Amino acid sequence: MPKHADQSFPPKARMHSKKEFDRVIRKGVQVSDALLRLRVLASEEGRDTRLGITIGRKAGRAVRRNRVRRLIREAFRAIRSELPPGLDIVVFPLTQSRDDPFHLKDVKESLTRLVGKAGRRLEERKPRR
Repeated sequence: MPKHADQSFPPKARMHSKKEFDRVIRKGVQVSDALLRLRVLASEEGRDTRLGITIGRKAGRAVRRNRVRRLIREAFRAIRSELPPGLDIVVFPLTQSRDDPFHLKDVKESLTRLVGKAGRRLEERKPRR
């Protein structure tokens, strides 16, 4: 087994269909900071945490939007082993100016902090028995 196999980004760690995105956006909890807005929803027990990214044209031309997507995917890939299992996460990068670009370190910190915050909110939402 490769040394960094746990840091991969396999298809099962991605959200693919519009239906999956819509479910998380409609029912998930929202958390945000200056860099990212997340919608997070608990999925089936035992399922890997999955990531979906949506970015509008307002964020810039295709080259810039694709760079932001790559940074978010790389940040997720790097911290995936630290995240709780069974979450579906949709990330909306907030528009940044050209003078203030996205950096991998900032995206990792933001993603880690926001997923933790969303996890706490999801726990509060659970019905108590």
